[in-house]
Amino acid sequence: MVVVSFIYSAPPDGAKASALQYNLRETVKENELEPHAYLRFLFEK
Repeated sequence: MVVVSFIYSAPPDGAKASALQYNLRETVKENELEPHAYLRFLFEK
């Protein structure tokens, strides 16, 4: 379960970064976009 892995992450900043990345990917999928292409688009800007 994803939530459990964030709870037990050692550094709090790492858990926050993981949660943010997971949230972004799931939002992209919910909007019927391809996650890898969208992230590549964001990072190229």
